[in-house]
Amino acid sequence: TEKNLDFRSSDFYQLVADSRQERRLDTNIVVVPIDGLSRQEVLTVLEDIYASSPSVVGLDAFFPYPSDNDKPLYEFLQSHSNLILPMAVEQLEEDMYGILPMYLYDSLSTDRMGVVNMNVVHPYNPVRDFVMKYQTPSGEVYNFAAAISRLADPEAFEKLQKRLADRGECLVDIDFPSWEYTCINPDELLVSSQELEGKVVMVGDISNPQDFHVTPIGDNVPGVIIHANAISTVLNEGYHSKFPMWGLVIMVVVLCILFIIFRTFLFSLGEADNMVMRIVQILMLFMVIWVGTRLYIHHNIILELSVPLVIIALVQVALDFWAGFLAAVRWAVSKVASFSERCKSRKK
Repeated sequence: TEKNLDFRSSDFYQLVADSRQERRLDTNIVVVPIDGLSRQEVLTVLEDIYASSPSVVGLDAFFPYPSDNDKPLYEFLQSHSNLILPMAVEQLEEDMYGILPMYLYDSLSTDRMGVVNMNVVHPYNPVRDFVMKYQTPSGEVYNFAAAISRLADPEAFEKLQKRLADRGECLVDIDFPSWEYTCINPDELLVSSQELEGKVVMVGDISNPQDFHVTPIGDNVPGVIIHANAISTVLNEGYHSKFPMWGLVIMVVVLCILFIIFRTFLFSLGEADNMVMRIVQILMLFMVIWVGTRLYIHHNIILELSVPLVIIALVQVALDFWAGFLAAVRWAVSKVASFSERCKSRKK
């Protein structure tokens, strides 16, 4: 129920766009799964990754309890400034968040971390966007994807900051459809060094059900893949734009005029006009959905469907009310005229 009540036009567009055969391989990002690995094995994976000189490494994994192998792992994390670690926050009050305690990461600078919280109210709600940065008592901290993008491509990150500042926004829509990523298993890292060199490497679980999330394109998407999609959005500038309100108003007016014109010409059909008008409504619905899908796929423009669809659905009802109102007025006028004639006759 929580998911079905939380629906936006962009969900439909992204689902349609992702269902196409066309796929896009983001050559800037590589995913390395670490499902079921011990901390020593995770350390070995990180050492193998850095042997290939990546541009940025994002480690989407927490270590909640102490272990015997923590010291070498901690020293490795501390010595690599382009290794972004995860951070979890909780909301203290409006626009103020507190950083949750994180074993092994607590003593490291927050400049080396990014918030991995998904921007959803309920776990069943789709993840559509991410918050650029969070205000904490100790200062501002970036989202996990934003922190990685800032190191990977400072120019693209600056463009994003300017875009948000110009629009007065803090949320970034994630461009999900069609993105694919090279996935390299830990035992193949050394023989795949060329594919890692200069790339953004995302390290995390991809088969852990506890880290699955609902998105517009699927219900069981791993968190590390969602972060990769968010980074792709920033690095490739795949931002969504809303269809302007003035354009939406013009579309609604044009649809209403077209519908009334059709209705006027179909009066001559008699009883068949209602059936034909239902067909016209369906065609108009299809046209609006087709236009909205094309705008999204080719220009990343979101056309909100709610207003035009409601107008198309209710315009016939509005015409029926109008016709009924006119009939009632004519009836009232005829009754008044009849009463007036009777009064005149009685007076004579």
